[in-house]
Amino acid sequence: MKKSKIGTILLIIFIINLTNLSYSYVNAQNYLDTLKIANDYMEDIFGRKNYFEEKNRKNRTINKEFAEKGYKLFGDKPILVYGTVEDGKYEATKYGADTAQDRNGYPRALGFSMSDDPYANPGFVTTTTKSVKRWIKFPWVLPDAKDKGITKELSPDDPNDKRKTQWLDYKPDTFSTTYSVMKQWISDSDFTPDNIKQKTGERDYFIKYIYDDLPPGIKNNPEDYIYIIQPPTYDSWGVGIAFYYYGDGELINNYMYYDFFRFIPASMVENDISASFESLQSSVVEGEEVLISVNIKSTFNTDLKDVSYKWEITNEDGTPLSSECNLQFPGKAEGRGDEVDIPVKKGALLYASLKMPNNNVKVKFEINSDGKNPEEKNLLNNVLETTINKVKTNKISAEMELDYNILSRNVNFPLTTAVAQLSLPKGSWDGNATGSLGVNNTSPNLIRNFKVNNNPAVNEASTTITRSPDIDATFKRPDFGDDPLNGKYINGPTSIVKSGNINFGGSVSRPYMWIEKCGGCRTSSYTTTGADGKTETHYYSYCDGHEKRSSVSADFNSGTNTIKVSALTYNGKKTIAAKQYDNKIQGNTKDYLEKVLYWTSEPYLFKVIRWMCHQDVDNSLYDWTPVPGQYERTFTQQCSGNVKWSTVRTMKQDYSASREAARQRKSTKSSNDRAVFASDVDYKYVDYPIKSGYYFNPTGEYTFTVKTVTYKTTTADTKDHKDLVNSVINSFRYETDLMYIDNNKKVVNIQNQPLSKSGNSYLRKSAALTAQDNTGVNNIVLLNVLDRNDNEWRYSKDVEEIEHTEDRSDSKGTHVFWKNILEGYSESGTSDSQDKYKYREYVKDGQHIYKITEETVVTIQINPENKKLYTYAHMPNGKYTVKAWIDDISLPNNEYKKLGTLKGISSLDEIEVSVKGSIYDDIY
Repeated sequence: MKKSKIGTILLIIFIINLTNLSYSYVNAQNYLDTLKIANDYMEDIFGRKNYFEEKNRKNRTINKEFAEKGYKLFGDKPILVYGTVEDGKYEATKYGADTAQDRNGYPRALGFSMSDDPYANPGFVTTTTKSVKRWIKFPWVLPDAKDKGITKELSPDDPNDKRKTQWLDYKPDTFSTTYSVMKQWISDSDFTPDNIKQKTGERDYFIKYIYDDLPPGIKNNPEDYIYIIQPPTYDSWGVGIAFYYYGDGELINNYMYYDFFRFIPASMVENDISASFESLQSSVVEGEEVLISVNIKSTFNTDLKDVSYKWEITNEDGTPLSSECNLQFPGKAEGRGDEVDIPVKKGALLYASLKMPNNNVKVKFEINSDGKNPEEKNLLNNVLETTINKVKTNKISAEMELDYNILSRNVNFPLTTAVAQLSLPKGSWDGNATGSLGVNNTSPNLIRNFKVNNNPAVNEASTTITRSPDIDATFKRPDFGDDPLNGKYINGPTSIVKSGNINFGGSVSRPYMWIEKCGGCRTSSYTTTGADGKTETHYYSYCDGHEKRSSVSADFNSGTNTIKVSALTYNGKKTIAAKQYDNKIQGNTKDYLEKVLYWTSEPYLFKVIRWMCHQDVDNSLYDWTPVPGQYERTFTQQCSGNVKWSTVRTMKQDYSASREAARQRKSTKSSNDRAVFASDVDYKYVDYPIKSGYYFNPTGEYTFTVKTVTYKTTTADTKDHKDLVNSVINSFRYETDLMYIDNNKKVVNIQNQPLSKSGNSYLRKSAALTAQDNTGVNNIVLLNVLDRNDNEWRYSKDVEEIEHTEDRSDSKGTHVFWKNILEGYSESGTSDSQDKYKYREYVKDGQHIYKITEETVVTIQINPENKKLYTYAHMPNGKYTVKAWIDDISLPNNEYKKLGTLKGISSLDEIEVSVKGSIYDDIY
């Protein structure tokens, strides 16, 4: 930008004044000196006399301490602040949503400027937002009551952020609005870029005074975004403020805030040495070479000699770098200390180099740190500090791994840095260098989906050609012989290692030209006149030069990158230790009415799956896939059965009425419904006295309950239960040795079997009624079984499915009974398979196991129709037994068969009948 004549004159005046003032403007003795120096600056540069006064525009008195001694965040140099800190920080928070007046010991404002704006305190941290900041252009241009609102231009820090405008409403004196917050800081437009240009010829006149780092969004034209609250002068600092919107997602530009910026005094601008990083890498891969260069600039008008400087390059914790880092300082003259010459206008470059260690590196550089040689007042820009961050080495470039549960892995890794160095033989270059670095995958059966990135063909005007390609590739588990998805398994845990090669090489060439003269390809002549007046023509050859062209080539460094890939393999245990269940009968003696059976269910084989996935370049896992397990798992569980007998009606109960009638010598049809007992006084205390020849009806009613819990793959009624019920039914015995006579006058036992005769008497023969042989005397049905065929209620069944799921995220969806037999769970004692090998099994969908609880109630009736059975009239006197009992059960051929014999019950019900006399005693 061209400066106007007025601006140039003012600038000359400014420099002259600085020269004449020397250091008289530094460290003013009192506030009046500070005011004079500041007003001299305003008059010299802007033509404004007595701009700064002892009171500002709102009649606030100058802060004398700040004007004389300065403030710590302004290098202890003067600042012109009016009013009190309390009033300043109150005014600065009057309308903002952030109402903190102090933070970390720093007030938000130190007072007020000459124009009565709050004087910002740069020590107050406004915000730590990580959102993109969108800076508001021309913040001093605000809407008024007439236009109600205007569109403001925005400049984001992120160049990809497309939000470049925002509507600003006119909302004066309204809490937490953009307008009110901006207005509380802005009241004057004296130092806008256009007004400054009118006085100096430069819109960005004050930008060279900015001390703080500028954010990316405003670094190119900060004058359009920073409102100058108070301008700097020869000896006093100035301060400014810039506003921005921020927010992400739906909250874009939902919030507004600001940052503060300091302007250094003019006395600190001239005769200054400054240091800046010329080339600096903010993050470097471990082991890579790092070159740090510092650019030294000087505003002195003479060459500077032997200016001292110092490097401090250490680990981030302050400890020295190891010798392996090979810290060097290229370009440093041998034998010379840490001094540098700084030529006028040219400046100087200083270098340091190292190999990046396995940690961050702290870099500090100082030049003329004491300000003595040369004498220099502004030392704030003489010190540089930064940290170079170590980037984690991408180990997959050499060794890569497929974890136990990975089917395929996408990777990206650097191949190499290949350099081709061209040297010009003579003449000059005559075009661009061309060529290419070839990259060839020689292991296509391992390195799949091969793609080379960042390796364009060479076509550039360079002598040093560098290519740093990187590779996209995929490694697939089947290439290692392990293909569980298709039923091919390699047992483990093991690691299968394969290596693949990527070759690289190539060359570049560049044309050049030169001028070459031959012995003479052109002729010319000239004429001379001799003394005799004769003329002579002379001929000579010459060459203006011929353009010659050729090309020079150079190879890239070539070689082979070997990629070692390990596939970690584990496909499950062949067997899992089975849970041990009880196999026994509880209460298995002749005197227990209740028996409890425990047995291990029959084994069922189930197919299982495991979950495997694919791994992407960023190590994220995707496309989780159910993979068939190598081994089927065996389901067993504790089964149980309960058999409990009870008596509905005992013989004692059924015969009690008849017996009591006999004792009382009563003879009624109702009382003698089941038997005729002897009523003789002599038999009064005998339990069951009868005289042969009378009827004695078998009687009694008994019941048992069978309850089983079994595990089956269908919901059907179980054979286990049915067989056990039938076995128990068949084990019932109703037995007596009484002698009966049938309708054919034959002497028989209760089973209607003829009795043998010995002489004139018949021999006793005990017989028992059973469910399988339930007819007796006269072929009468004397034993009746009531079961589920007779009453529906006698049988019940409850079915509960033992749930399982393939859902990886549903930890409760698989019953513990399954976890007992599946690998990868603590319940089966195999949690290490999940922890170490990322292997956990799930039951494949579509398979079922059910817990089936069945209960049957069976009643056995003896002589249910109370048929009369007459005893043999000549049955010998004596004791006879009638009893119900349960025989031993040889268990059916089911899983509980292995329990052995289910013991019976020796006596379920029993009476002793006394035969004394016969019916003939009563007749005769």
